[in-house]
Amino acid sequence: MVHYIHSDASYFGETNGRSRAAGFAFLGNKHIPSTIPSTPINGAILVRSNILDVVVSSAAVAELGAVFEIMRDVTSIRLTLDNCGYPQTATPIQTDNLCAYGIANGTVEAKRSKAFDMRYHWVRDRVRQHQF
Repeated sequence: MVHYIHSDASYFGETNGRSRAAGFAFLGNKHIPSTIPSTPINGAILVRSNILDVVVSSAAVAELGAVFEIMRDVTSIRLTLDNCGYPQTATPIQTDNLCAYGIANGTVEAKRSKAFDMRYHWVRDRVRQHQF
């Protein structure tokens, strides 16, 4: 049993310059490292949709905010699965923004990363720890 996550965001789609974040988590039967879309999707075990509480400066930061929101919620599910006898490898996350993907994996260094909210650095730390 392997845990998977999909996340997405709409940049500047709400009033007062806010962005919307959404994501869902589901369990698959086996780990397929090459690509997530080929994984059979079971019923969602977590669905999240909310407005980010900070005004972000780009679509990449909005996507990273969506990744953070769903990762934060899924951390306890990962621990529960591990305690139930289903140890988890790094949980695959699907996002549709290559810049956000690169920032999370450390392959892209944002020039204005000082402006990132501290919680977005948490995403990078969890990826480095091979949890996601």
